[in-house]
Amino acid sequence: MTGILRTLPLFALLLLAACGVKTAGPTVSERETAAEAEMQRRTVVEVQDAHERQFHRVANRIRRANVPLCGEKLAPSIGLRVANLDLYDADWRDAHAAVRGLDSRLRVTSVFEDGPAHRAGIVEGDVIKSVAGRPVPEGKGALKAFGESMDALDPAAPFELVYERDGVDHKVELAFETVCAPGLMVRNEGVVNAFASDRDVFVTRGMLDFVKSDDELAVVVGHEFAHYAMLHIENSRSRAGVGLVADVLVAVLTGVSSNVFSSVGAGMYSLEQEFEADYVGAYMARRAGYDPSVAVGLWRRMSVSGAAYIDKDSSSHPSNAERGARFKEIVAEIDAKLERGEELLPEMKE
Repeated sequence: MTGILRTLPLFALLLLAACGVKTAGPTVSERETAAEAEMQRRTVVEVQDAHERQFHRVANRIRRANVPLCGEKLAPSIGLRVANLDLYDADWRDAHAAVRGLDSRLRVTSVFEDGPAHRAGIVEGDVIKSVAGRPVPEGKGALKAFGESMDALDPAAPFELVYERDGVDHKVELAFETVCAPGLMVRNEGVVNAFASDRDVFVTRGMLDFVKSDDELAVVVGHEFAHYAMLHIENSRSRAGVGLVADVLVAVLTGVSSNVFSSVGAGMYSLEQEFEADYVGAYMARRAGYDPSVAVGLWRRMSVSGAAYIDKDSSSHPSNAERGARFKEIVAEIDAKLERGEELLPEMKE
């Protein structure tokens, strides 16, 4: 037994040698690895910044152009985005500073064409100093303070905004414009998807990678804006509520609990809602100056990664083939209205 124990260290060494590599490649220091990590973070920030710029650029054109289609779901806007380094984790701040020029002050990161801020001469990089006399602090509370100051304003009245550029303060008078109300959110997910809630429109980074142009993105965003504007989310909740009442009655009468009716209620007309979102969304995209005819090619490319849905409906979405075919007719309808000089409004049921 003692002899066996003595041979164990030798056996362990032989085992490690058998598992080892056979080449002697170069090694790197922790400093070199850390430097490469920082460069990779900068690459991530560059791509994410490009994604968010494209999404907000396209979505804001759609927001401004489709006020007549958004009913009462409207909001005031001055047409800019702001940020500072304190919005990001400490490990990522150097990358955001290097790529986007951010620091602790609240800076303008996007100005949307023809919006109030653009017309007032505000540009990217300007530092927001005060809103209607209320100072905007630096650091962690900057964005919250700016938001609270904006929320306190009368949307119908102009206000003074002070910004700094190259060390010099500038005062401008801004007036809100009215736009479609949903918030705009990018989700850090690789799946190709977009969706709407009753408050926001979301796209994933996977979708932003997938689309090949602003026109394609406008078709996607217009579709989600249409879900929002046509009250599809609220209607789905209402149908689910009616179904829940039916389920309760079934339980009372039979003693058996069920969610059959509420499930059916929540899914009722979902295919029709998807068709309507395609239809109204195409109008929304065209009203904003985008070309919805690209939707045909977009759905063909969608089928490459989901060939099962070329001919098959899901429980809530039409087949890709039917959607592509319908888009051809939708575009023909829109083009005919343009030729006749008619206002671009979808046909509504009487």
